[in-house]
Amino acid sequence: MLNILKIAIRNLARFGRRTLLTSSLITLGIVGVLLFVAWNMGEWREFAHLRRYSIQYRTILVGTFALTVMDDWGAGAQDTFAIAVVNAPPIAAAGSDRTVVLSDGGLDVTLDASSSSDPDGHAIAFAWTVLRYPGAAAPPLSDPASPTPTFVATLSGEYEFSVTVTDAYGLSSVDAVLITADIAPVANAGLNVTAAPQASVELDASASYDPDAGDAIASWAWWVVSQPPGSRYVLTNGSAQVTFSADTPGVYGIRLRVTDTGGAVGYDTLFVSVERPTDLLPLVALLVLAAALVGLVGFLLYRRSRIVIEDLFLLGKNGILIKHYTRRLKPGADSDILSAMLVAVQNFVDDAFQRMDAEAKPLEQFKFGDQTILIAKGEHLFIAALASGPNPRRLLPKISETLRTIEEELGEVLKDWSGDMADVGAADAHMESLLGIRKKK
Repeated sequence: MLNILKIAIRNLARFGRRTLLTSSLITLGIVGVLLFVAWNMGEWREFAHLRRYSIQYRTILVGTFALTVMDDWGAGAQDTFAIAVVNAPPIAAAGSDRTVVLSDGGLDVTLDASSSSDPDGHAIAFAWTVLRYPGAAAPPLSDPASPTPTFVATLSGEYEFSVTVTDAYGLSSVDAVLITADIAPVANAGLNVTAAPQASVELDASASYDPDAGDAIASWAWWVVSQPPGSRYVLTNGSAQVTFSADTPGVYGIRLRVTDTGGAVGYDTLFVSVERPTDLLPLVALLVLAAALVGLVGFLLYRRSRIVIEDLFLLGKNGILIKHYTRRLKPGADSDILSAMLVAVQNFVDDAFQRMDAEAKPLEQFKFGDQTILIAKGEHLFIAALASGPNPRRLLPKISETLRTIEEELGEVLKDWSGDMADVGAADAHMESLLGIRKKK
């Protein structure tokens, strides 16, 4: 190359313009060859670094060129030079380190070296290797020769893989990626809650836990995800226990997020139902009305089932009326009815005495209109009771008992009674008790 330059300079001095033209063409030819080679190498600037970084490149083509320069008189000179085409190694990229969260049954994890490249544009091949893993057995890769193989992470821990990228001329580079598998913590926000208006509700997430050995819950976060119209309540708290106080009745959705020391998260949701304030006035009115209806029904049932003695007649054994006892405020009212009743009673008594020897029934009854007259017969007296109600015959034992008591107290008087009412006054208390009349003391 130095000889060529000397000849060019000498010819330029001797032959002037013609030699200058020839030299220029030669120089342009050399530059063109160099540019052509650089273009086919991909990045021509790499030539500036061949000596410095020659160990990183592999020579794949060497070309030797000879240049002969002749002048017009046949004198000339020749020089040779070599041009080497070199290959740059590929660039391996196994992807960024990352953390994945395991689920039940394991998790499919995809490795990705697709961003690897070759600066010369050559085809590249991949070879993945498992470097370390938790447990006793290495997880198998779906296709170690693929740029994106997959494996199944079943245990928590660190999985490290390397990828070797090789170009068509055997140059290669290596990169590694670390996959950290973590089991998500279990969030437990508690049971759904029903609260009274204006009441404070204690929310407790302390039952949340992390199933990873050596891992723990690092933080808690609560927030409102749904609320009734008109509510502006905001819940912000970073502890396991929080106090919730609603501003509007309705249903609130509360979300819990727990994060473990490895960065994995778990979620849970609970609902708080806040009741509307109760208007007590309609409720009290309803209860009063119901109590009144129950009382009325009870009273009517009691009236229908109760047996009431309206009138009592104390008669001698000959049918003569000794005294009349009544519930009526005006004992003299309905005198015609009472007279007819008394005649009916007296006829019954006369008939009873006539059959006394033939029949031994001490008690009898007969109907008088819609009412029943009950008759109790003693040794000296009769008691006739005008009763109303269902099955008035149930009063006969009580009437008979009253009659026996009166005769026991007045037995001697009744044997030879002179008709003096004062002699039989002791019967009043028993008859009034039977009638249900209580005299004020």
